[in-house]
Amino acid sequence: MFLKSISYFFIATLSFSALSARPAFCDSQTSTIPSPAHYQSPLAEALAPFVKTLSRDVWVYHWGPRPDYAVTGIPAKGAVPMSVDMSSYIKLMVAHFEDTKVNQGSTFGNGLYAAADPITTRHYGGQDFGLLQITLPAGSRILHADFGITFHSDTTAFLYKYGCSNFLQSLFLVDGQCRRLLITALQELKIDAATYQYNVLNAKSCDSKSYLAFLIVGRGMIHAPTHFFVPEVPEGEPRSFERVFINTLVKQLGLSPIWTDLDLQGEPLQYTENLKEHILGCTDQYPEDRP
Repeated sequence: MFLKSISYFFIATLSFSALSARPAFCDSQTSTIPSPAHYQSPLAEALAPFVKTLSRDVWVYHWGPRPDYAVTGIPAKGAVPMSVDMSSYIKLMVAHFEDTKVNQGSTFGNGLYAAADPITTRHYGGQDFGLLQITLPAGSRILHADFGITFHSDTTAFLYKYGCSNFLQSLFLVDGQCRRLLITALQELKIDAATYQYNVLNAKSCDSKSYLAFLIVGRGMIHAPTHFFVPEVPEGEPRSFERVFINTLVKQLGLSPIWTDLDLQGEPLQYTENLKEHILGCTDQYPEDRP
């Protein structure tokens, strides 16, 4: 069930051929990436300039059919406390990303995908959904994998020596040795998540639009703070901050609420301000939100 869901879990908004047509990953005299000497992997050296460190906590959202979360021991029906421990599920999904023997699918291979907002990928959950909110803590290291990266000629030669493409997305998608080279580089860079362009968050409280989706790759994220939601609401949690925040954002997007019986009673400033604080790409006041 898990592998089946992973195979279709995220569909790219651009085809692989369209992405490969971009001018990224070809040598250029004007945009060659320098190769700092302190990285052991030439690939890590090439990717290092495209790594940003979060200066505040960022929230990301992962939708899936409720049965996909069975490894956590949640009940098949009924309400689930949003504080339920989801570390076993995150661990499983990160392990899928690191598995070099499994054919890779989706946009950047198997793994735990998440969106910058709690509505863009809502259709992946279905009616009996599980919505996982993951906090990428301040200090998390993010690789902007969808940027127009140009590899240094030495890095290209290194990849060709192992029979690997010098196109970054292909390294995420293949299995075997080339994928191991990528995983080694990500681990050396201490990457917690990779981002790429996906869809548009256009909430009225945002200063800018977010085009980001995330692939969680770091083992350090296994015990990241989480909240988990299903259609049923436990007693005592109907107006939790997290649930009201999500419904407020959905309302700003002009869409039907996730929990229809939750009265927002206006839009308190604290929820609007938390959009800019915790949604990556909603503002340009943080360096990690700017291209």
